[in-house]
Amino acid sequence: MEEFVKARRAHSAVESAINALQVHGLDKCPDHGMGGFKRYVALAIVARNIRRIGNILWQQDVERERKAIKRNLKHQQAA
Repeated sequence: MEEFVKARRAHSAVESAINALQVHGLDKCPDHGMGGFKRYVALAIVARNIRRIGNILWQQDVERERKAIKRNLKHQQAA
């Protein structure tokens, strides 16, 4: 049962990644031949990695802001 839950979550993550690529126009490969296909797959991988890096940076920024707000509240309460 636990494996099924893990697989279902992984499937949702894959579907989300596919949707993100489709939204950015990477749903059809306009290139022809194996070389074009490989280039297109490489572009999709780069796009996904950039998106992941952006999400990580955004999460770090949110966490930094949360800590700053918490720190400011402590200083206000102490004063």
